[in-house]
Amino acid sequence: MQEKYVSIETGEILSKKEINKSEKKHKINSYVGIDTKFPIDCKTEDQFIESLSNLDPYIHNPVFVNVSGILKMVTDGNVTVKEAALITFLCESVVGWNYYTGRQQDMSHIITNSKNLAAMLKVLEEKKLIKILHKGFFHKDSVVIQVNPFYTWKGDIKLKDSSVANWYFSKQ
Repeated sequence: MQEKYVSIETGEILSKKEINKSEKKHKINSYVGIDTKFPIDCKTEDQFIESLSNLDPYIHNPVFVNVSGILKMVTDGNVTVKEAALITFLCESVVGWNYYTGRQQDMSHIITNSKNLAAMLKVLEEKKLIKILHKGFFHKDSVVIQVNPFYTWKGDIKLKDSSVANWYFSKQ
């Protein structure tokens, strides 16, 4: 794209300036849904990276965490400090977009009792802060969680807006 400076009196082009867009050129290596799984069906970090890297050239960027939004939930009394600590851990640990995959054992430094952790995950799901997609597939405590995209995102920020809208306006 070029930016041109034109003389008002004569109409002569005085200078041209090249404008480079910062968007990456994205090469698709495989087809999502055919060669790789859809993100919603992935269960391991490798599957997520393989699937999301075909959809999003920025998937390897650092994760964005809306810490001020999480703190506001605590100060407004919408979540407890422990719930905020758990949601922050999940936000910081997303593999891509807003997907977390791991084991409940990985969260034991926040909540030591596994029954309390399971109950807290259920509370966070009721508050629409997370969606538990898969449980117990490799180990008894394996879990895939989708975190509310308003609070975390890893990848192309342009995709975040539609994901937030789908989170709040989907009928699930």
